Amino acid sequence: EVCEALPGASLPQPVHHWTADGTGEDRVGEVDLDNGRYAAGRFGQSFTFQGDGTGTINTFPVEVLIPRESLFSISAWISPRTAGGVQTIISQLGGRNRARLGDYAFRVSGNKLQFFIRPADANKVELVSSSEDIPVGAWTHVTVVYGIANNEPSAMRLYINGQLDGETV
Repeated sequence: EVCEALPGASLPQPVHHWTADGTGEDRVGEVDLDNGRYAAGRFGQSFTFQGDGTGTINTFPVEVLIPRESLFSISAWISPRTAGGVQTIISQLGGRNRARLGDYAFRVSGNKLQFFIRPADANKVELVSSSEDIPVGAWTHVTVVYGIANNEPSAMRLYINGQLDGETV
């Protein structure tokens, strides 16, 4: 599927962009990250995580990183070190016993790329999973595209290395 911008149309600009070049500075928005650890990445440096829940990066006290009432996309280069379990790429969650509308998580779960969001009811989630496994120890480009129209979820699409690999419409 190829999308072309109409002549004269402006393309959306990033809301946040973290380069992981030894700092958690947000190059576009105003949400700097705390507690970052860095290692060699696909291009330059990357954030690195222990995979055990420690060393997470947080944006407290900023709670809303991505506008949830419109379409958005999230992209990242990832290289999981282990198979299985849940490995979060980015999330915006209310915490235990605090489910909220708009909570979401972009993650690898059981080697599958997943995205979920609570768009209209804090007790329900919309979920999309990839059909292909995310390889361990290899850099992989992942993207989720989320669309909303008239306050109703319209589509969630997952891309692995630029190829559509999961969707709900």
